[in-house]
Amino acid sequence: MSPLVRGIACGLCASWLLVAPGLAAQHEGAAVREEPAADEAADETLPPAADETLPPAAGEALPAAAELLAAARAALLGTPGVRYRFTVEAWGAARSHQPALSGEVALRRVSGGAPLLRVQGLIQPAEGQPGEPGVFHVARRGTLYQLAEPKRQIVYRAEGHRLGQQMIALVEPALVLAFVSDQPFGAATAEEMSVEPGGRIAGVPCDVLVMPDALGDGGDEGRVRWYLGRDDHLPRAMERHSGRGQQRGVVRLELADVTTGAVLEPDDVPLSVPPGWREVEVDAVRASEPLSGRPERGTGRSRDPGGLLARGATAPDFTLPLAAGGHLRLSELRGRVVVVDFWATWCQPCRAALPAIQSLAAAYAGRDLSVLGISTAERDGDPAAVLAESGCSYELLLHGERIADDWGVAALPTFYVLDGEGRVVYAARGFSSSQEPAIRAAIDAALAELAR
Repeated sequence: MSPLVRGIACGLCASWLLVAPGLAAQHEGAAVREEPAADEAADETLPPAADETLPPAAGEALPAAAELLAAARAALLGTPGVRYRFTVEAWGAARSHQPALSGEVALRRVSGGAPLLRVQGLIQPAEGQPGEPGVFHVARRGTLYQLAEPKRQIVYRAEGHRLGQQMIALVEPALVLAFVSDQPFGAATAEEMSVEPGGRIAGVPCDVLVMPDALGDGGDEGRVRWYLGRDDHLPRAMERHSGRGQQRGVVRLELADVTTGAVLEPDDVPLSVPPGWREVEVDAVRASEPLSGRPERGTGRSRDPGGLLARGATAPDFTLPLAAGGHLRLSELRGRVVVVDFWATWCQPCRAALPAIQSLAAAYAGRDLSVLGISTAERDGDPAAVLAESGCSYELLLHGERIADDWGVAALPTFYVLDGEGRVVYAARGFSSSQEPAIRAAIDAALAELAR
C-alpha cells in the first residue's frame, strides 16, 4: 500500500495528505514556503494586505452589506461552472496544520447533485509535518472519486466510499463551492455581516464582505473575509481567521484567472488512466472493517458547503461499542444535549482539544448533557489510556470510522453538538481555543429549549 492510500485509510489529521513525494519540480508555478527574515517574523500571524487598498472615493460611503451579499449571490447563481488558478497559504498557528497548495480548479454545476470537480496542483507539507512537496490530481463525478499519484503511476478510485470523500478533503481549502451552490454563502444574512475597505486581488478591484465562519472554528473571531470583484461580484479571495493571541492563525485562498461558463464537461471526469498506469479500487487496498455497527440512516439530513452535517439536520443514528464494555445507541440519548468529538490518539490537534472537552463535561455535570468521545481510524494507540492521562471522564466509543461517512468526518477532530431531538446545532472541523464560546452558546441554547 502506498503512503498516499495508507494516509487516506488511516484518516486525515487537519485535512493533511502526503502525495507524490519528490515531484515538485514537475509542477510549474509551485508555491514553496520561504522562511522569513528575522525582522519579518513578528508579522507572520497575519497574511500580507491585498495588492492595493481601495478605500471609497471622496464623498462616497462603503457599500451596504445587504447590497454586496445580494449582488454576489445573484452573480454566483448565474454561473454554470468556473475555472480558476489558486494558492492556499497559512500564517500563524495555522501553519502547523494547513499545507500550502497551488494549482487549478474546475467546477461544473449539476442540478440536484454534487458538482463535477477536477483539481490539480502541488501540495507542500504543513510546517513541522513530515513529507516532501508533491503533485496531486483529484476528480469527482457523482459518487465516483479519483486521485492520481504520478510517482507510482496509479489512479485510485472510490465509488461512494468514505475514503473517496477524504480525497476531496485534500483539496477542500482550494474549493469555492459557492460558484456551484444553490445557496451561496449558506443561510448567512446581511445583518450578521459587515463591509471593510476593499483592495486588489491579482489586479482585480474588490470589495470586502465579512461574514460568520460557516465552519464555526473562529475568526476575528469566528468570521471570514470575502474579497468580491467590484465589477462582476465574484469571489477573488477568502481569509479564514482562527484563535487569539499565540493561537491566532489565518488560512488564505486567493484566486486568479477566474473564468465562468461550462468549463468542465461530463466526459472530462472520470480521469483517464494513462498508458502504463494502473487503476486501483480503494476498497481493494484499505484495511477491511466489520460491517456490524453500521449507522442507521437519520432523517432530514443535509450537508453544509464543507461536507459537515448541516445545522438543523437530524444526525444519523448509530450503535457503537463502549471502551468500558457494552454498546451505546445514539437515539437512547434523546431528551439530552449531546456533544460529539471524533478524534484519534495520533492526531495532535485532537489531543490538544481534550482538556477543553473535559472542561465542558465538568461545567455541565448534573445537567441534561452527554459528552461522547468517538475514537476514529485508530492505529496502534490506546484511546482509553490517553483519555485517562488527560483527566477525561466522559464516555469513550470505539470504531468511529464505521460512521465517519454518514457524519461527514473528512478530517479530525470533528465536533458536533446535538439538541434534545438529535438535531445538529453546532458543527466544526479542527480545534482552536476560540471555538469554546460558540460550543457553550450552542449547548446553553439547546438546554434552554429542553427546559421549555
